[in-house]
Amino acid sequence: KLILPNVQWVDLDLPESLFYAEVFLRRNFPDAVFTYITAERQLYDGPEPYTMADFVFCPVQLANTAKVCHYDIAINQGSMQEMSPEFVAYWCKFIDRMTTCFISLNYPETPIALPPAWECVHRERSDGNAELKLILDAVRIFEERVYVKR
Repeated sequence: KLILPNVQWVDLDLPESLFYAEVFLRRNFPDAVFTYITAERQLYDGPEPYTMADFVFCPVQLANTAKVCHYDIAINQGSMQEMSPEFVAYWCKFIDRMTTCFISLNYPETPIALPPAWECVHRERSDGNAELKLILDAVRIFEERVYVKR
């Protein structure tokens, strides 16, 4: 939000992690609008409050609600190395359906099972996308892999 203030951030995570994210974000963005997805169709059923929210929290068990939307970028940080290969494959298919840019902030040896249409690009190859370059610069401290769907 600091780099791209007009962006809507949808956080799909374990409920416990969403709680900590909400506490942190409310403290740092006190004027922002926050909302939780609490039902399967809630994200896309009505214009309010989800289209107006700055931050939307979606528990992982309601992930099917989130995949009906298209997202500019999906980011995974530090969880794929904790998953079985089957779960990594599930989330890679999920990512394939919802976005065309995926930033993986995981251990370098973590296998990412994206379909062949995806290409791993490096920071230098941001394809002229200024917003992507800003995000990559912000996460420079991590071992990142950036995938773009061609």
